[in-house]
Amino acid sequence: MTRGPAAAGDGDRGETLVELLITVMVIGMSVSAVLGAVVAGVDAASLGRKQADAKTFLRVWAEGIERAGWPSSCATESAVTAAAPRTADGDVAYPNGVGGTAPEAVTVTTREWTGSAWATCSGTPSDLQEITLRVQVRTGVFPSGSQSLAVVVRKP
Repeated sequence: MTRGPAAAGDGDRGETLVELLITVMVIGMSVSAVLGAVVAGVDAASLGRKQADAKTFLRVWAEGIERAGWPSSCATESAVTAAAPRTADGDVAYPNGVGGTAPEAVTVTTREWTGSAWATCSGTPSDLQEITLRVQVRTGVFPSGSQSLAVVVRKP
């Protein structure tokens, strides 16, 4: 017994428009989630590299301060900046992620030892000075962070 043409297509009815729209929506959300994860991963790797560059910059700067020797007065920001690593042009060689040429991203704090505590320098340095170097690291997706290094200079 044969059926009519209408009965022959009952098992093969195809996809409805609603089913296709839901499928496209699910695929779109999946792709956007994967792309977001890739961007976050790349930015995290970039942040790690920038922090490593900032640490290296601070260590080289600290070595320059050590080579400069004992200051005759409290170390000023300009005197400490003079010991910073330089490019071939003589500019401060700020690491990537610090802004390249952004001196506002670098701060210097100088304190002296009073015998019982660290205090702001008063002009004539005591036998110990603490020079804190801080570099602001800028990133894209993640919040900015900073790297700092304290150098203690002792009078010979």
